[in-house]
Amino acid sequence: MEDLLLHPGGTPMTKPFTSGSRAALRLLASGLCLVTLVSCSNEFAAADPTSTTSTTSPPSSATVRVTSAEIREVVPHYATDVTDLRRLAGLADAVFVGTVSGQDGTFVRYGHTSTRFKVKVQLVLKGSPPSDVIVEQEGGRDPVKNIIYVVKGDTPLEAGATYVLSAMYREKENLYSIIPICGNARLTDDEAQGLSAGKSPKPVADVREAIAHQIPS
Repeated sequence: MEDLLLHPGGTPMTKPFTSGSRAALRLLASGLCLVTLVSCSNEFAAADPTSTTSTTSPPSSATVRVTSAEIREVVPHYATDVTDLRRLAGLADAVFVGTVSGQDGTFVRYGHTSTRFKVKVQLVLKGSPPSDVIVEQEGGRDPVKNIIYVVKGDTPLEAGATYVLSAMYREKENLYSIIPICGNARLTDDEAQGLSAGKSPKPVADVREAIAHQIPS
């Protein structure tokens, strides 16, 4: 599979691992991103637990401490056109419909932060994920460096929402890595309710068709 990860000047980007296996290359194609030099400030307020008291005045109010976090925009590049559902299905190890239960922490891999989520699987379209899985989505806050990574064009998963998820399986970590931007198609409330009632909403039907005619990557 051709490696299309490039620096802005067109020079090949150094790979963060040396394995030549197809699985590793596919993970590289979908999982690694190019950091664009975009930074701004984001303010987070936290109450200072320390307060002073005296015999002549009431306790002082909590002090608000403001810190600034750098924001870096991440631009994913692929070795295939993942906007084509057939190629997206061919790249993914698993495609399933699931409802997000909540976050499960953040972590840093290859210098970029990702966020993990707990997902309850409702319908398996490809692969064999269990009924409860952990998925990872690129983007999130690195608390050590105080950097927030934002994937351009992507939207963070939301607790309570239902998605059609296309992902690669990371065997060693036993989790599913969502293909950025195109790998998390959110269902509307009506579509999610229809799915629970045994119907096949259009996004699900479209993915079924794409899997039936998938193009391997």
